[in-house]
Amino acid sequence: MTYKHVPRHAPYLSDPFRDLSDLVKKAKKAFKGVEFDGFAGTGLSGTMVVPVLAYAMRKRFAIVRKHDDQGHHSCGEVESGLKDGDKWVFIDDFISSGATQSRVVHKMAEHHDAESGVKATYIGSYLYNSLAQFQPGTISDIPKRPDKP
Repeated sequence: MTYKHVPRHAPYLSDPFRDLSDLVKKAKKAFKGVEFDGFAGTGLSGTMVVPVLAYAMRKRFAIVRKHDDQGHHSCGEVESGLKDGDKWVFIDDFISSGATQSRVVHKMAEHHDAESGVKATYIGSYLYNSLAQFQPGTISDIPKRPDKP
């Protein structure tokens, strides 16, 4: 008896599940000539993609928990391996309303200024599912939005 493989994941996770080597290859091409030290992401896709890219590209990374994530082993909303002076890039599959990007960028800024004493700077975004290209930016480009209740 043969079985046909039926994907059992959300469509937005196709790239991480399908071919990690292609995901890494596209990212390396997109970041050619960009000087940065790490990545930050959030949610399931961020937790899958960010460490893979960080490992493949020898970068540090951070994961920002969603506001309602009540992790039992957490030290806070931001788990970060970034160091003082690091430049980092937000990683996600796509940006729709911009709410996730805003939450991550501003939580990272709060964490890396006041909470940790480590200064790290947002320098842009990389959308691995749609554009597969680096989009430069600064924190002033990202409006701060209120957290969801």
